[in-house]
Amino acid sequence: INSAIISKSGGNVGIGFAIPSNMVTSIATSLIDSGKFTRAYLGVTIADISEDMSSFYDENYGALITGVEDNSPAAKAGLKRGDLIISVNGKKIESASELKNTIGSYAPQRVVNIKFLRDKKIDIVNVTLATLDSKIVAGEFEYKGMKLSEITPAIKQQLGLTIEGVIVKEVDQNSEAFDSGVRKNDIIIQVENNEITTLDDFKRATATQNKKRFFIYRRGGIFAIVL
Repeated sequence: INSAIISKSGGNVGIGFAIPSNMVTSIATSLIDSGKFTRAYLGVTIADISEDMSSFYDENYGALITGVEDNSPAAKAGLKRGDLIISVNGKKIESASELKNTIGSYAPQRVVNIKFLRDKKIDIVNVTLATLDSKIVAGEFEYKGMKLSEITPAIKQQLGLTIEGVIVKEVDQNSEAFDSGVRKNDIIIQVENNEITTLDDFKRATATQNKKRFFIYRRGGIFAIVL
């Protein structure tokens, strides 16, 4: 579906940009069914394969993995830096942008079959995609627009805390978390009936995508929200 053109005068010079129709269909279906769209997350940084690099793979197409995030779906499936992804669910992947669009067209928790090259040998893994609302980054956890971390002794001393939980390090002002009332330095102490003391506790308590009751400590008081 055409979305934009290159033009200096307002006229069409024959160069345009488009959104893949299957992605539009996926987004529209999700919006109709649930009122929102959540992108699936693989957890890799990727690049196109150069002509010089292609000799190491005997292929001149695909998406070259240049980095794998810790604890991501890709890492759990065994994908590594240097792997060349050449197909997803049987669909040939020509470039890095095509891999992004393909993964983005799937719903979180979808299991996809990824074919890749490593040391000029083809291998296949099944990967369970996660959601961008809850990705793990180096000892932190991102969930619905807020970045969480565990409460270290230094944080306890700095904020004068005696309570257990996970702390909100940042919260995006345009996020679902912010709209629900979450603010920086809030302490999440319980989700539904699950007491929270570590990030692992929080991840287990929020493993499903349905709305939940969050109990939050702020400035000596405790309040509840739905998120």
